[in-house]
Amino acid sequence: MSRHVYLAGPEVFLLNAREIGAHKRAICARHGLVGVFPADVCGGLVRMRATGGHEDANGMAIEPFQMHDNLMLAGGVIASGGCIIAEAAPHADRYTALVAFERCVARVAAELSR
Repeated sequence: MSRHVYLAGPEVFLLNAREIGAHKRAICARHGLVGVFPADVCGGLVRMRATGGHEDANGMAIEPFQMHDNLMLAGGVIASGGCIIAEAAPHADRYTALVAFERCVARVAAELSR
């Protein structure tokens, strides 16, 4: 049975978000998981509205939360017994360095295989 992992993160706001998503999906695949990047839900069909906002292929608005990090996520992870893995990366690479992401995926895959 394939395990799907939702891959939301601040890199969804980058100009090369699709490229980063492809890298994240490849990392997941190496660990036996199926990565699902936020735009995959839209079938990759996101378009700009006349108002400047974005919508999916069904005309549903994609909300501009203006929050590049979901700060509530860390609390939920820790409260459920998980841990946060931090990896120092140069400031310019903070959203594109995937070393810590791969460590997290490896840990999740190991936990799921128990």
